[in-house]
Amino acid sequence: MVWLWLASVVDNDDDRRVCFENMLELNPSNQTARRQLQKLEQKALAEMMHPGRQKKPAPRWHRFFRLALMFIVAAAIFITVWWVFMA
Repeated sequence: MVWLWLASVVDNDDDRRVCFENMLELNPSNQTARRQLQKLEQKALAEMMHPGRQKKPAPRWHRFFRLALMFIVAAAIFITVWWVFMA
């Protein structure tokens, strides 16, 4: 499941593809990863067919929000692990 979460926060499709492929190596029956990988392949094919149509990059605040969210999740995991093992 970590690979699926990581795929949702990385910035580019190449990194997403690696995340989904790693997830499928661990669990070949994971339909979510398989579906998302197929979507990425369809998107890559569509971009090859129509190279002029490209999506605008995410705004800066969006990237900052994702980074802040990753920090909050990492802090929550750290606190939980510390609380479980140190308490």
